[in-house]
Amino acid sequence: MKQLILSAFVGITVLSCSNDDTSNTTIQNDNQKAFETYMTASTAFQSFDQLTLDAFNDVKNTSRSSKQNCVAIDALLAYQDAPILGFEAYDFYSALSLDFEKDECQSNEWQGRFEFYIAGLGTTKLRDSAVFKNVTYQNGYSFDGYRLSVQDEALSDEVTQVFDVTIDGILTAPDGTALRYKTQRNFEFENRFTPQETIGLIESSSLEDLQNLRLIETTSVENSVVKYDATCFNGLEFLRYPIAGIQNFTSNFGVNFSINYGDGSCDREVVLTGEDGNQLVFDL
Repeated sequence: MKQLILSAFVGITVLSCSNDDTSNTTIQNDNQKAFETYMTASTAFQSFDQLTLDAFNDVKNTSRSSKQNCVAIDALLAYQDAPILGFEAYDFYSALSLDFEKDECQSNEWQGRFEFYIAGLGTTKLRDSAVFKNVTYQNGYSFDGYRLSVQDEALSDEVTQVFDVTIDGILTAPDGTALRYKTQRNFEFENRFTPQETIGLIESSSLEDLQNLRLIETTSVENSVVKYDATCFNGLEFLRYPIAGIQNFTSNFGVNFSINYGDGSCDREVVLTGEDGNQLVFDL
């Protein structure tokens, strides 16, 4: 899927259902633009997810505190000595911070400040919190907000891990378009961090253009989990291409449709169905 400039979100024409000369083709094209805009934002956030994953691995593999010019890791902090919101149930937690704003810490890939907290490693009550303070990646997108992940103890076991993930913050595109990106995701992982990894996703998300007050929301269809399979695409690319599941998209500017990602086949084909039942087939 081509990376679309997020300003396309701003420029989508507001359609009136009572306008008789509006063609089905135009409506479907606007539906596709809205979907691709949403996917572009989601793809952009994967860069910040990667920073979180790197921090997780750094903390997990460090048994002691260490401080370098740009990275500080505290492997074992007592909650009573340094309490942080959301970690009240843990006696200890670990923390990592990255500050790219210092003169000696300038990076060609990142700017801003990043903080990562984790507790419950090696248990079924894993919890982590990533705080992005105007963090900018080399692709030009920046994020100011947080990402919280909590393992569901009741649903997790040694084979399958289930996490509730919350993301909330301002995602800014290279052209300056500011979007409020919010999502509540329920992830189920199997064969985690292996070439055979599979992911199931139930999602409720929103993307709002703050300048124009235009809002796109998406919800997963009941009993139709969005699925990803690492054996279908190389590396982390598989996170861009769901292979099954259905999501409904609604907006406050006349664009409403559903997306069907397929039957589990390793392709990038999706089927968009508008309110009128007309369908459009295209590749991600």
